Amino acid sequence: MMQRKSRSGEVLDTISNFLASPPEGTPAEVIEAFSAPGTTQHLPPKLFLETVEQAPIAISITDPTARILYVNQAFEILTGYPRDELIGKNESVLSSNSTPIEVYQDLWETIQQRNVWRGKLVNHRKDQQEYLAELTISPVLNPKGSIAYYLGMHRDVTSMHQLEQQLKFQKSLTEAALDAAPMVVAMVGADRKVLLDNHAYKVLIGDFRGTEPATLFLDALEQQIGFDLGNVCQIGEGFTNIEVRLDPPGSSNPRWFACSGVRVAELDEAAQNYFKQSDVARCCLLLIANEITGSRNRINEARLNMIRASMAEQQMVQTMREAISGSIYKLQAPLNVIKAALSMPDSSASQNGLRKVLQQALESGDEAMESLHGALPSPTSEQATVVNINELLHEVIKLS
Repeated sequence: MMQRKSRSGEVLDTISNFLASPPEGTPAEVIEAFSAPGTTQHLPPKLFLETVEQAPIAISITDPTARILYVNQAFEILTGYPRDELIGKNESVLSSNSTPIEVYQDLWETIQQRNVWRGKLVNHRKDQQEYLAELTISPVLNPKGSIAYYLGMHRDVTSMHQLEQQLKFQKSLTEAALDAAPMVVAMVGADRKVLLDNHAYKVLIGDFRGTEPATLFLDALEQQIGFDLGNVCQIGEGFTNIEVRLDPPGSSNPRWFACSGVRVAELDEAAQNYFKQSDVARCCLLLIANEITGSRNRINEARLNMIRASMAEQQMVQTMREAISGSIYKLQAPLNVIKAALSMPDSSASQNGLRKVLQQALESGDEAMESLHGALPSPTSEQATVVNINELLHEVIKLS
């Protein structure tokens, strides 16, 4: 009578067969760990079993029908099932209705074709709590090339999935907030490439007929404050409310923006810099531009009105000066005649009355002349100031 093999013996046979023909996708370090140094002879199955038992990843071996032959301790801890409850059962004991049937169909089609399947499934533990499992399932072939077993390795990636979803939500939230913002926002790299922008920035691209607004802003900032994007890592705290002018193509009306910039350090993704910071700092510029064309136009219009009023006042003053100067000129002639008459020597008694009248007239005339000179407006003096020729020409055209 043939004696039935013990369960542990069946496990050891399974492990021996596994070592004889490692499945595709088995990590190289696992094979190396169980290969005798300098030879191709494998270590004893017992040592292999002990090592797999202590592996930190959940490992299972099934027959071609997915009947469980072996699970390690990590598998028990992850699923909550004791080993005795799993051996002999189908792997579907972990299946969840949350996984679409198409995923299982793809899994079986792949491994039955002797290929390795990698993917994610929603499993449930013994307490029915669901978790997201990342699996690798590899067919184990016998010497005839037929599928003898399946090696499964999986881990719980629920926390990673939750973190990814949170990051996606934060990204969507940030993009929504940026697009809702009325100001232009753009993240610009040191090479002047736009890494991130918002809806207002895209609208501005259309307004400038496809020209990259970031380039226009950077050129204007360089002229205005000498800003150099190549030295963005050295700009300290950045800049705030720098007014720049952009001239849209095909339009005579300039647009004004108040620009602010903040330095943002780029993350270093290089593997060699995992434990140390790179010597070469990489930064980008967060550019925020708030359009102030409307307020600027109102300020300019008020300034133009002041110029108009000032010009009108100057014209009035000039008219008054001309009128008073003309009166002074006309009054000066008779006063000069009176002065000449009074200076003539004549001591006759008959002329004394006339000289007295002329003296009174001269005094009255001098008082009138003094009053006219006092009423004469002072000439206005213009202060020298630095002006933008383009803006000056624009304002002259508007005034005309």
